[in-house]
Amino acid sequence: MTTERVLVTVTQQPVQTIRVRWVPGIGFSQDAYGVYVVGTANFGYTPEGGVVYRSTNRTGAASVKGQAIGISPDYDNGYIVASNPYTVNGFVYNAGIADGEEVWIVRDGICDMLLADGFEAPRDYWLRLSSFVDGRLVAQQRPGYEQQPSSVAFTRGSNISGTLPELLIDNGTKYVMGEQTGGEGLDAVFTFPVSETMDQLKVAGYYADNHASGVQVSLWNFNLSQWDLQTTFPINGTQDIIYTFPSLTSVYTDGTEMRVRLYHPDNGNANHRIYLDQLVVASTDDQEHFKECGHVLAAATAGTDVLVRANIHLL
Repeated sequence: MTTERVLVTVTQQPVQTIRVRWVPGIGFSQDAYGVYVVGTANFGYTPEGGVVYRSTNRTGAASVKGQAIGISPDYDNGYIVASNPYTVNGFVYNAGIADGEEVWIVRDGICDMLLADGFEAPRDYWLRLSSFVDGRLVAQQRPGYEQQPSSVAFTRGSNISGTLPELLIDNGTKYVMGEQTGGEGLDAVFTFPVSETMDQLKVAGYYADNHASGVQVSLWNFNLSQWDLQTTFPINGTQDIIYTFPSLTSVYTDGTEMRVRLYHPDNGNANHRIYLDQLVVASTDDQEHFKECGHVLAAATAGTDVLVRANIHLL
């Protein structure tokens, strides 16, 4: 039976009575995963401070705590692993639930998010979906959007050490390239997948050797079908030089990608090295903030399968 009881009476001018509906026998209880639920409702609250709802795992594997998810296009009330920053719809709360079974998804408030392996998350950093690993997050210092290259094509020279994901952050970890003997020493084109105009190029690194010319950094101009020189790493470098090129225009994207070229025009030397610490294109438009998934509350160090506690941000 539903009963209406007067719980609070507030005296004002005029007198006003506030009434709250009370249903006997229904209250908060904790389920096996620690989620506070009301009866059989499809939502609940986590002890960490998150708002959750139930969704069916349609990833094809057991649920992974902290994984970013999107809505399944093939099943009602289902979720898949997120691969697009625009469609992140929450984060898995309970791990190890089989495909086809219901899982709690954190949609608002505080939750633990799964970092891409090898990435740290300092306090007050912003988290966004990795462009390399579906369902995992990387941290960046400012709101907005920064994108490291997804691929590189060497016409001359080669990668000696380091991986492309390490180019996202200026943290001392180097992506090292070696020259090729005979002809130009280096010709490497880095491709960035983008869905809008990125108005900034950031590059940090140095050319450690002395061989007439330095290493040119250029952007591909899609309107003119040419490389536009932005700067040159000078010879005999010993530490990072940081270059930032703001106010880039739409001529540097075809709507799906941007390209950055590192080119050493002189004869190569197999012992010469080019060191990159960071290579990103970025959006500095304040309207791009909705791409962030969260704001770091507690610092997390780099490792494997690391969870970082964050406040969900405008999913």
